[in-house]
Amino acid sequence: MLRPIGTYLERLDSAYKDQNQFIRLKARLLTGLNALLIALVLVNLLRFIWTQPPALPIRICLNLFIAAAIAASLRKALKGHLEAAGSYLALGLVIPVHLIIAIVPANYFQQPLGSAFQLLIFDTFLLILSLIFSSKRTAIACFLMIALGNGILYFKALATDPIQGTMRFAADTVARDGLLALSFIFAIG
Repeated sequence: MLRPIGTYLERLDSAYKDQNQFIRLKARLLTGLNALLIALVLVNLLRFIWTQPPALPIRICLNLFIAAAIAASLRKALKGHLEAAGSYLALGLVIPVHLIIAIVPANYFQQPLGSAFQLLIFDTFLLILSLIFSSKRTAIACFLMIALGNGILYFKALATDPIQGTMRFAADTVARDGLLALSFIFAIG
């Protein structure tokens, strides 16, 4: 059974009672961001069930991995380990996405330009998240994985002429996912 939000926040505040106000607010911000991300995972899973997109098992596994990272982050935050909580979340979001890019074949990307825009928008959010909430070492590791993942996607799917897919799909991806990423970045601030 889920605990009420007030009880959770009291437990969170007690874990950081000896910290300064900035750290307490940062812990609450990370918790709020985790709540938004879990809502996004649930919406994604429901959307997948409804629309049955291609590569459904990969999409479901990715979202479940992200949900596990969110749970680990929340658990670490409740124990008073804010930097570890941020690192768990950052790595739990970066690793599965970029691992999938590395292992799927080039023909997996039916809309490679749209996928590239989506990845760039997602990676911008992830990089900001890792810089704010995780350790310096984790932020550097996230940056390296992000750079490597973008390079792999480029050479797998974008280095050929003509690039498959449509400009309409790419434009829709920028509009939809760009707005979503900007909303999450605004929520962090």
